[in-house]
Amino acid sequence: MGVEDQRKKLMAFGPTWGDRRSVHVHPGGPREGPNSDDNVCNCDVEASTSTPMVLMNYVDAPPPPVSRISTCGWNLNDILKKGKRFREVPRVALKEATKAVIQFDREGVPLIIESLHEEPDWPKEDFHPDWLKKHGPKEISVRNVYDRTDKTMLLDQFIQQCHSASNFASPEVEKERLYGKDVECPEKWAKWLRNSKVVPLSLIPDNAEDLLSSRHVETLMCYIGVGDTFTPCHKDLCASSGQNLMCYTEMDGSSFWFMTKGADAPEASKYFQELEQELDHETHVITIEQLANAPFDVYIAQQKLGDLVLVPPRSCHQVVNYGGITIKTSWSRMTLKGLEIAYYHELPIYRRVCRQEIYRVKSTIYQTILKRKEILLLSTRHHKQRQAVLAPKIEDKKLRLTTESLLKLFDSVLVEESPIPHRRIHCLQSVTTPTTAVDQLSCDFCGADVFQSFFECLSCVNGPQDSNSSKAKHGDGFVICAGCYIEGRSCKCGNMEPVQCRPFQELLDVRNKVAELLSVYKRHPIPLLEDK
Repeated sequence: MGVEDQRKKLMAFGPTWGDRRSVHVHPGGPREGPNSDDNVCNCDVEASTSTPMVLMNYVDAPPPPVSRISTCGWNLNDILKKGKRFREVPRVALKEATKAVIQFDREGVPLIIESLHEEPDWPKEDFHPDWLKKHGPKEISVRNVYDRTDKTMLLDQFIQQCHSASNFASPEVEKERLYGKDVECPEKWAKWLRNSKVVPLSLIPDNAEDLLSSRHVETLMCYIGVGDTFTPCHKDLCASSGQNLMCYTEMDGSSFWFMTKGADAPEASKYFQELEQELDHETHVITIEQLANAPFDVYIAQQKLGDLVLVPPRSCHQVVNYGGITIKTSWSRMTLKGLEIAYYHELPIYRRVCRQEIYRVKSTIYQTILKRKEILLLSTRHHKQRQAVLAPKIEDKKLRLTTESLLKLFDSVLVEESPIPHRRIHCLQSVTTPTTAVDQLSCDFCGADVFQSFFECLSCVNGPQDSNSSKAKHGDGFVICAGCYIEGRSCKCGNMEPVQCRPFQELLDVRNKVAELLSVYKRHPIPLLEDK
């Protein structure tokens, strides 16, 4: 199946022209500035589009294949013997975790920090299903792993059903086997993760080095399942690093993990295509036999109570639950290395398979740059005095080095998003500040996040033939990202105009200010960028 054929199938909701892939969200409420020519970049040439683009036709997607797994008779040692390139996931004790995590971030090999449940501050009672029924969410979304259909259930009812379910599936009898996925994490659990000091500080949600914290992204979730429930092979969002803690088990409950090194993602993707599957569609449940024939190392672990599994960026992994009830909590963090991988490698794949980013990579880069700018302003304020008395702090040196790498990444974003000089292009907001919320937009074809530049039609959003409908405002029209536009996609009338979220000069000003602050510490200053 060709890329475009698959893309059509992914757009299976069959919209009429003017329907959007999702509602465009305006997190800051009404945008600043009127919808008029006053809210336009101060340029002197009018921009326009002329030739209508080729339209893509949507078709219905085929029903998902039925997936079943039986873990009956599974044993870690026996599984490891089935593949020449099967490796057991390395394990370390909590006291060895600091050095091990540094190595994990550098090398991208899966890791388990074991036996956290033996720590004195482990909240055994709070992790019990009875506590969760009283203090957790009343309703949760559950998935039938056989056909991947979702429904909402009362948490109490779902836990009762888990208790009554057999540890192993009965394919001849069962029509559904339910897995509680992406369940809201209780606030008490979140506070324990952040404050108990059981989980290493470098791994806790929203820690100081987690770049997702600059956008306050909530990634903390819970998973509740019984034996033979599973998650198909996939990669974590946007090359983020995954953490998954086994909080509670019953009746020898555990989870089998099958993982690759992060660096093996391209090879794994190629292998999936040889199996006539697409890794990034996240629909294929790969078998042990298929993994045994894979041309790359496969790391395997049996996660038990208290085990914290660390998943490298881009690691392809599949999780299969075993035995009785298991309750896990997981969260993501974003390193600078992960952000670079996401921008250069994952986003092009997301566009190809029409997958939304969720973590808004370009926006995360920008928000982190804004945050680093404020930190650098404080650190350089007394630079001369500190330089005369003390050697530079190691933390300050690390901050400058990582910020310089981040700046190079932001430069790539600016090159991609820059408008043609001297074009008069509409901006959604005439003036923004670091606290101003810019409209959260995504491409109505591929789902790519729109950070700065896009094409928009205000006519087709209400139907091209509907002359009586009021004209949509900028930001509420039919949105196409620049990548899709140059590939020939457009609205039905083909009359799309370029739009920017904010004046481009604002982005340049932030970038150049950070460059100036970093240049204070360098022998050769970082060149400034100009919009020309």
